[in-house]
Amino acid sequence: MIVMDGKRVVAKARRYGTGWWLLKLESACWVDSRARQPLRSDLPAGFRDLFSRYPDMLAVKSKREARRIMGGLAEACR
Repeated sequence: MIVMDGKRVVAKARRYGTGWWLLKLESACWVDSRARQPLRSDLPAGFRDLFSRYPDMLAVKSKREARRIMGGLAEACR
């Protein structure tokens, strides 16, 4: 899924094999506090801190939630 503002990409969403959806904002960061939290507590320390280092990424568990967030961004771009 991609949200565009005219010719400029605002955000991208991609599904990974484990069922997670990774949403990435281009030239912005997420206001949602979940963007700065680890996916799971049992991940290795280096990977667990990945999302705290990159606040432009947000991981969600379902396609429904990814679509809702991307739809909200699309509405805001209109």
